[in-house]
Amino acid sequence: MILRKRAEVYIPYQGKIFVGVRGGRICLPGGTLDTIDGVEETPMHAAIRECKEEIGVRPKNLKLLSDDLIVKDGWGGFTHCQCWSYVGDFAAYDEIEWGAGPEGRYHRALIPMQKLLSYFEKTAKESEDSWQDVARHNIELVKRVMKRGK
Repeated sequence: MILRKRAEVYIPYQGKIFVGVRGGRICLPGGTLDTIDGVEETPMHAAIRECKEEIGVRPKNLKLLSDDLIVKDGWGGFTHCQCWSYVGDFAAYDEIEWGAGPEGRYHRALIPMQKLLSYFEKTAKESEDSWQDVARHNIELVKRVMKRGK
């Protein structure tokens, strides 16, 4: 088993969730845990860093939503992904700069939760087998966030 470690953040706001959009694909802010001077960062630190890097939103009050092992062949050479998913708030709405994210790779957007759920359901049906587990993981977590009523 080859393991990849990543963290992601769900930041709900008024029935919507902050996401990054790149090439027509919706992505939750998140990414791989970095190792600095031989020390791997914590999943929570990675979630905060990735959210700020990708969509320019600094999350706060993070709570662990799930800690799942996802199997996916060909995921950048990895076959298994340990994924820590957090839900939280953000500092201040009026501090957000809309348009391209800080690194310019993503456009940040607020997507209605139901639309995001439909997007992941469509992805689960239409994707190659290796992406279906990822989409199902996202479907379950969006449903959990919706139940929280944020």
